[in-house]
Amino acid sequence: MKKLKPWLLVLVAVSSFLLGSIPAKAAANFTDVPETASYYGAVNWASDLGIIRGTSAAEFSPEAPCTRYQFAVILYKYAGRPAAGGTIPFTDVPEDASYRSAVTWAYNSGIISGTTATTFSPNEEVKRYQAVQMLYKMNGRKPVGTANPFSDVQETDSFYKAVMWAVKNGITKGTTETTFSPQKSLLRYQLVVFLWKYNRYRENIAEDAGFRASEGDKTIYLCFTLATEPGFTPVLLDVFQSKKVKGTFFITVNEYLHNRYIYDSPGIMRRIASEGHTIAFHGFNHVDTHSLSDDAFLSDIYQSKAAVSGTLGYTYPAFFYIAPFESYFERDAYLLHTQGMAYVHHNFIYYDLDPALSAEAAFNNLVRGMAPGSVYLLHVNAANV
Repeated sequence: MKKLKPWLLVLVAVSSFLLGSIPAKAAANFTDVPETASYYGAVNWASDLGIIRGTSAAEFSPEAPCTRYQFAVILYKYAGRPAAGGTIPFTDVPEDASYRSAVTWAYNSGIISGTTATTFSPNEEVKRYQAVQMLYKMNGRKPVGTANPFSDVQETDSFYKAVMWAVKNGITKGTTETTFSPQKSLLRYQLVVFLWKYNRYRENIAEDAGFRASEGDKTIYLCFTLATEPGFTPVLLDVFQSKKVKGTFFITVNEYLHNRYIYDSPGIMRRIASEGHTIAFHGFNHVDTHSLSDDAFLSDIYQSKAAVSGTLGYTYPAFFYIAPFESYFERDAYLLHTQGMAYVHHNFIYYDLDPALSAEAAFNNLVRGMAPGSVYLLHVNAANV
């Protein structure tokens, strides 16, 4: 008999070719970054994606310290230059500063704080513990338990959880096997290596999040699109809670259809996240991506990120994307990959939208079509869901 394991209602089937690291170009971008350098690939990766610039046209200055404003700018670029809403209290960040948008975004996203209530100290050097803290905050402060290998990081330190998270996920190994050197200034090459490893960590989450059914097992993966809210989502969440199930919800905002789920149902959005479900993207404007330029497609992703994070009140690390209208475009897959995200491929099913079918009939049809690793897209605005 085919079985439906309720605790396996976590989405995923991702395109495997998306999940490797982007190779660096064969030729070095900077004369002071030799191919033999341990950070060669990381620096070229960041340079190729426009995340970093050199200190001159030909030099990167890998051993130079990184300043607070530079770190904010690099994180801002990595995040895709999202809209910098809100205000900042810092008197030492001028209105016309080239880094003001980056600082505004990072401050209002809860990623950075000032050195005092009214100062940011943009030219102060970033310490190693501060860099790890910022990445930890950007990732949503996910708790993690691991053995502490460092004698200079104590459980009472404000940065303890951030460092343990970074160790657990391969973002840092410390300056030696037993020291992290938290108060040392972060060098430019170290910053790029941290970010490169953080990006690989995001890619690995996208890869590892999918359950792979064992041979002969019949497991189904369900994901849900959210647009309008006729009252079904809370019921679905109640069922998930009672069955100890974690689901994946793909968010879309369709202005032309007047469906503003993210903005009209913020309480439900927060409940989805707080109860441990996954939020993913289905297109901010739900348009056929074949009609979009590279910049327009990335803008759609950035708007989705900003909308979700703004509603939740913190930077939400989204990993998955389903294209509108069941389309697939290799260009989109590559661009998603540069953002540490992955396409989800699905076996489409519309039984929940067919008014002629009862909920029981829709369910039976769905179960009959089960195969190992199947992914079905359901619609929260459908009565049969």
